[in-house]
Amino acid sequence: MKSESSELLKRGVPCRWLITGIEKRGLNAMQLFTTLELTLDSLHDTDAILPVEDYLQLLNHSAKALKDDHFGVHLAQESQPEQFGLLGYLTQNAKTIANFTEIFEYYYRIFSPEFGVHFETDHEYCTFYYYHLKSEKVDSRQDIDFTMALLIEAIRRYYKPNWQPEQCTFSYSEPRNIVEHKIYFGSDLKFNQPKNFFKLKKEILDIEVSHADAGLLAILQAHANQLLKNVKERENVIDRVKVLIASNAGHQTVNTESIADHLNTSVRNLHRILQEKGTSYQNIRDETLLEIGKEALAETRTSVTDIALRLGYSESSAFVRMFKRQMGITPLQYRKQVS
Repeated sequence: MKSESSELLKRGVPCRWLITGIEKRGLNAMQLFTTLELTLDSLHDTDAILPVEDYLQLLNHSAKALKDDHFGVHLAQESQPEQFGLLGYLTQNAKTIANFTEIFEYYYRIFSPEFGVHFETDHEYCTFYYYHLKSEKVDSRQDIDFTMALLIEAIRRYYKPNWQPEQCTFSYSEPRNIVEHKIYFGSDLKFNQPKNFFKLKKEILDIEVSHADAGLLAILQAHANQLLKNVKERENVIDRVKVLIASNAGHQTVNTESIADHLNTSVRNLHRILQEKGTSYQNIRDETLLEIGKEALAETRTSVTDIALRLGYSESSAFVRMFKRQMGITPLQYRKQVS
């Protein structure tokens, strides 16, 4: 049985989005895992995580099996924000493209602590840097293309459908055919460079995202920030559970099994640790979602149904029951009191 001190968050790459992309193209994910001798408890686990080299192998082998030299770019073009959990939800609700870059940089480490992203702005350009773990065994090109293209897709969605970066540089060697690279990444391309990055004009950062739910975004962001701060300061298992619940708000599949898996422990051991601390997973979940819900009710006009769904409840009635049990009044009554 693992001790509490050894319960560190698993390091690796969330790969549910990749498995989905592979299966949409008609490949058998299970067969690929068998061929590559990769292991994963469940291919359909929302929180499926692979070690970096396993993830790169799966990405590269899929590209070869599909004979798609631009597999990473094509995956990015088809990906949806909600596939990336809290990171996707928060970026969807950014106020401006500048706000999008801030959110993406800060929360990317929640999505994948093995890689890093950074935005740097000067008087003329904003430059996006992607820092990947170099592997002596596995080529990283498809992953680099995917991440760079994912950001380009987001900017295109908010700005112009055919927008291209002002300049792109890649750490890998120049491919034999770069025609599609030029169509997607622009004409100013450089390969075998020390860093992976692309540039966009600074004025693009001011573009507003019209569908943003700014109020709810601010509440979720502030709540997640405080929880992350608590984890860094105290390394407390209760705070870790709170972070995971808040980080996956909106996913109905979040449960003790997925939380325990993230903490690299068993469900039984997680229950034991929480019981020793005088609480339970259900209590922590209710407390966490209640605090987010209370702030959303007080600070936004988002409907109770939308708040409930975004917090991961399949029906608003379940959120209402929890709220009334904890507060003694309904969400609407609470909103009237604080408005």
